[in-house]
Amino acid sequence: MPTLRQIVRECVSQGGLAVGRSEAITGLAVGSVTCATLGLGGLSEQFFRDHWLCRLDTATAADRFRRCTGFTASSGAMAHTGTNYVDTTTTGETLDILVPEAEPSQLLASIQWALAQLYHLEKTAIPTSLSSRYWLGDFSWLTRRALVRRVTYRNSPILNRNHNFEHYNSVNSSGVLVPDDWTLAGAGGSVARVTTGSQAGYYSAQVTRSTVDVTLTATIGLLRDGANSLASSGLQVSGGIAGTADAASQVRLRISDGVTTADSGYLANGSYDQEEVTAFTIDAAATTLTVQVRVETTDGTPTIDRAFVCIGEASDAVWRDNYSEGLLNPTWHEATAPLSFEVEPRGYGGQYVIHNLRPYPQFDNTRLLAGSGDGDSTDAPAVTIAAGALFHLFDTQSRNLRFNAEKRIELSRLANDWEVKWKLASAAHVHEDSPARGGLPLPRPGFPAPVRRVAGR
Repeated sequence: MPTLRQIVRECVSQGGLAVGRSEAITGLAVGSVTCATLGLGGLSEQFFRDHWLCRLDTATAADRFRRCTGFTASSGAMAHTGTNYVDTTTTGETLDILVPEAEPSQLLASIQWALAQLYHLEKTAIPTSLSSRYWLGDFSWLTRRALVRRVTYRNSPILNRNHNFEHYNSVNSSGVLVPDDWTLAGAGGSVARVTTGSQAGYYSAQVTRSTVDVTLTATIGLLRDGANSLASSGLQVSGGIAGTADAASQVRLRISDGVTTADSGYLANGSYDQEEVTAFTIDAAATTLTVQVRVETTDGTPTIDRAFVCIGEASDAVWRDNYSEGLLNPTWHEATAPLSFEVEPRGYGGQYVIHNLRPYPQFDNTRLLAGSGDGDSTDAPAVTIAAGALFHLFDTQSRNLRFNAEKRIELSRLANDWEVKWKLASAAHVHEDSPARGGLPLPRPGFPAPVRRVAGR
């Protein structure tokens, strides 16, 4: 998981001297920064003039960016006339020296742009109902049919999405990735993705309680279809929670339909455990259906691996959740928003799985601009994001009238070069093998096959 500062340095690495260079800081004063590796002599005092001096490792956010006003070739010192540096400790710092065209705010905006334009493969489950048509308005990124690779059906009775805490596509105001389809409540509480304590997948959710009880809630609703709903169908639901508590009587699951509330037992202290909610019939007067992870009484950081509500009993098959998928051929409706598809009605107790392309979440913009987000991380690959950021940076600056015509032509050429690299890298990132049964998946060629030269011709 690369951090924002690592992506910036990847941009410098890939862009070469057209973007800048990174050097170790060996000296700091309130009005200058020194890189001994540049103290080679023979360079003009103007060599780095107007370059951007970026200190992304500094402990003081206000020290991040200055503009170079002079250079001493004998020592490698670069002067600035901006506000005095506050942090003058050099330990472990790298200076990123960006060319005048690579203005830091523009580079950071270009990284944000690339994140929003780079797609990854996502599987989004929708519980089946008595309806034949399903609207995708809950999924803000699914705005057109082209973003859907395929739709499959699986016989899973689990009703809530992201029950195994594998999907994280939002960043909160602290710069932390948070689980999709779950809402945190409780003053002082927080939730973060971790890889410890996970058995159902790669990730788990670590919930922090501090003084006040904390809840994570997923809302399913009643899956209404005209006069029909879960409430009018007389169905039973149950659920389960798995994870590790760090105190007794601390973590449990609650299912509610707005009339009836049922709780699981508490997770055992200190060891991986799973607890279930006994099945109950959804009340005819039910107003909703929710599943809630509750961290109560004792402060701590328990880890939640799975939390679900399902139709019927929480059997071993439901806990394993390894149901096979069958390919469907739905009818799509995209003339009016939101996007929807139509299939033969199946009733309750299954899932339609939308295999789709979803953009990566951007860094929190407030933290990015304030300088507090340089250590925030993303799941997006740094190499690919850097290619997109450089394309967008050069493309944007090629239309900046602050630069003369010759410079804008040069920037336009660089933008064209990086556009090709960006398109190839982003297309390769979402490549997947053919879902067809049998045979071997063949790679998708990015270029025509080379012409072979025949000897003697």
